Amino acid sequence: MDVRSAAVPWRELEKELGRSRPKRLEVDATGVEHCDGAGLALLQYLQMGGMTPGAEISLSGLKPQFQKLFEQFTAEDFKKYRPASAPKGHLAEDVG
Repeated sequence: MDVRSAAVPWRELEKELGRSRPKRLEVDATGVEHCDGAGLALLQYLQMGGMTPGAEISLSGLKPQFQKLFEQFTAEDFKKYRPASAPKGHLAEDVG
């Protein structure tokens, strides 16, 4: 997960998790082979419950090299690497 690959799943997760409102979220990061600040920001946001307020969250399977970086990830890092909000179109453009 890097800055190029994290933005789209981030938005899709926000949309899907917002609709389903799970009470428990298990994040399995076993398949993560590459992870930069944007990927760590996504994982941090998931773990904070940013997409699932009130849910019980667990994060597992993060490779040791990423786990160490994840543990050092700060609030400033999160703000820096979180993708910008998707631009909102005009109603006429969305309908037309």
